[in-house]
Amino acid sequence: MSTWWLQPRDSLLARDGRPTDGGAAMTTLPFPWPSTTAGFLRNRAGIDDAGRFHLDPQEALKIPVRGPLLAGRHAVTGEGLTFYAPAPADAVWFEAPQDEDTKRPRLALHRLAPGARPGGALTDDALGALELLDWATAPHPDKAKPAPGPAFWTWTELEAWLKRPPTAPALHEKGAYGLQALPVEERMHVGINHDTQAADDGVLFRTRMLRFATPREDARRQQLGLVVACEDARVKALAGTLGGERRAAFVEPLKDGLPPCPKLDAPSRRLRVLLLTPALFDAGATPGEALLGGARLLAAAVGRPESVSGWDMEARGPRATRRMVPAGSVFWVELPQGADANAWAQARWLRSISDQEQDRRDGFGLCVVGEV
Repeated sequence: MSTWWLQPRDSLLARDGRPTDGGAAMTTLPFPWPSTTAGFLRNRAGIDDAGRFHLDPQEALKIPVRGPLLAGRHAVTGEGLTFYAPAPADAVWFEAPQDEDTKRPRLALHRLAPGARPGGALTDDALGALELLDWATAPHPDKAKPAPGPAFWTWTELEAWLKRPPTAPALHEKGAYGLQALPVEERMHVGINHDTQAADDGVLFRTRMLRFATPREDARRQQLGLVVACEDARVKALAGTLGGERRAAFVEPLKDGLPPCPKLDAPSRRLRVLLLTPALFDAGATPGEALLGGARLLAAAVGRPESVSGWDMEARGPRATRRMVPAGSVFWVELPQGADANAWAQARWLRSISDQEQDRRDGFGLCVVGEV
């Protein structure tokens, strides 16, 4: 599997679909959809030496792409690739007493897990067979509201969370764990008159775009970018335009592959599945055969649905709007009696588990597996 580094030249506009009539700003999503980077890689596969796209659209759609994953590397040498993952939905942060020595504020990290259903509890029919989530860490927060935590975790932090689920809250200095959300940069633009090639009077518009940069106070001094995996030999390391407003982006192959699946320390029939990219399921919020494969869904921690649409270049019209399960969502499953937990995890590690084949080719529903 070949991995590719996608580096936005300046900023990236991943349109959120809001209308822009009347001078409203074009606003970006917090992170690009898999279909955005899949289309970009397929375009790189179909470009000829003259810069023309020559692939049949249906042939291009069959090229499978996995990603995107946020990653960082040294800003000067380009070495030391570090992957980041969206914050897991079973991780909840609360305010904690400040450190007595440094006097800095801290957060306590708690974990959710399936628990016994309280007597007399009622749920929707579709969720009646699922277990309810409860605190897996003690002491439990007392009438406190969750605090905002990092949007992205380093891969080291994620693997520790998946392999060694904590049974007690962990204290971390505020702002020192993971990576905060990508900064959004707002710009004012002018329209260009085609006849005069000068600014068109009264034509102003704003854009809010993602900037792939860590804060100046961050000691890591990383260059952030997107990593996607595609084994099609036709993909070329050619610069192109990515996202809305045709923002420039560079492409280059990587020596490093995607992180391998670690061996489970204490394999059991119960496992956790974490989404790294948004997923599309026929049933809405619950996965189908592509994930379960004979396993039973025990519980789910799913955030608010996200809507995906876009423009169909072949049909020359808008695509239907669909609802996605957001990245970071967690599913607890129970394998059949006698199933090999490590083999089940390996088969799904960094694979797409959306129900429809085309959605899997586009990279929707990329997941990792961990212990309960």
